[in-house]
Amino acid sequence: MSSLVHNKPNSFVISLLLVAVASVSGCSAIRSDYTSWEGHSSEDLLAAWGEPTSIENVGVDYVSYTWADAGGTCERSFAALDGKIVGYSEYNCQDR
Repeated sequence: MSSLVHNKPNSFVISLLLVAVASVSGCSAIRSDYTSWEGHSSEDLLAAWGEPTSIENVGVDYVSYTWADAGGTCERSFAALDGKIVGYSEYNCQDR
């Protein structure tokens, strides 16, 4: 009898997560100043950014945190896997 154990995600799974986050936000763009959060804990991100506009469980260990501006036009999303930030996407944020 064999069991399926999934300890570490492969790059394909992480890529799918980032596509899912981007599709939630629509068309996305990546900005390097926000990708510096990659590898940090979700707790650190939430402490620095405050309460997100939305939190979406994308999978068992995957979470998307999204912040929208007051007008709802700019959305910034961070993807987390097992409590660590693994990606960033944004929608309609014109150098804000």
